Amino acid sequence: MMTKPVENMPEEIEELEQRTSSVAAILGPTVTLLALIGLWEVLARWSGVPSWLLPAPSAIGDAMIDWRAELASHFMVTLYEVLVGFALSIAVSIPLAVAVVYSPFLQNTIYPILLALQSMPKVAIAPLLVLWIGFGALPKILVVFLVCFFSF
Repeated sequence: MMTKPVENMPEEIEELEQRTSSVAAILGPTVTLLALIGLWEVLARWSGVPSWLLPAPSAIGDAMIDWRAELASHFMVTLYEVLVGFALSIAVSIPLAVAVVYSPFLQNTIYPILLALQSMPKVAIAPLLVLWIGFGALPKILVVFLVCFFSF
């Protein structure tokens, strides 16, 4: 029987520990999520809460299967709005940030206003945008733009 040299043992132990920690890093959250979904299913079915208020995860899955065509089309619209808002935020925020960093004038004029606007909850602006601009894609794109703009 051949045995491995003792010098290689710490490397093998370290590799085994890395693999074990990687599995634990994936397995722990997965088991927790599955347990929470199972608890939700049990509570939704046995709590007596109406299903329109607290549907069970299985009912949500069934509805997703029944409405898959509509969900796909709505997903594409939402994806478009998110991507346009994100692209606009990148197109505006990065050049503006560079300009503010290199311009003392902009640091004194625009930067304080941007700091004040950053403290405002962007999602609270969404109903106002609907009132000011109306329904459609534009208010949603603007909310995505504002959230992303102040995140960079």
